[in-house]
Amino acid sequence: MGYGASSRSTSIKFWELASKYPVVIQLIDERAKVERFLYHIKPWFEEAQKGHMVTISPTEIVLCKGGNENC
Repeated sequence: MGYGASSRSTSIKFWELASKYPVVIQLIDERAKVERFLYHIKPWFEEAQKGHMVTISPTEIVLCKGGNENC
């Protein structure tokens, strides 16, 4: 990992960056689907040695533009 001329972090390995900087992964879907997904991944998080935080919160979508479809 290094910093380019623009002072931006450059790396070809995502996990190399993730181990150095906080990473936020956001899922937006129906609450039941998110909770079902969490149920499946929770054992992995419980065994993980690195720190992490998982939150579920309501989201208000104020603008949404999909590729070729409306949101």
